[in-house]
Amino acid sequence: MQLAEQNVELNNILIAAVGKIKSLEEELSKAVTKTQADKTLYALIATQRDNLDYQSKRIVALQTKIFDLRREYQIQKGAMTKQVQELEDENRQLRESLNELSRQKDTWLQSKAIFKTRCSPNT
Repeated sequence: MQLAEQNVELNNILIAAVGKIKSLEEELSKAVTKTQADKTLYALIATQRDNLDYQSKRIVALQTKIFDLRREYQIQKGAMTKQVQELEDENRQLRESLNELSRQKDTWLQSKAIFKTRCSPNT
């Protein structure tokens, strides 16, 4: 009888061990699945980080380009303003010269008229 009891006890231990093995297999399967999910998540995070780095570099490059374009615009604007001022100055000088020539012409016409009157044979 003792052998039968030991056999039953060993069967119970064996059944418990098989149950424990199945439980451990399920936990291992879950752990493997979780590990695979974690690896996938880490890969996605790494990809997003790389994309973020790339986008950050693009933003910096675009900001630099915008800065350069604004600086170039300011330089050209300054040059154009200077050219406009020079042209306005030249235009003012030409108008003054034209007015002076017009006064000289009037003076000359008056002098010519006086000369004609004085030198005319009718007087």
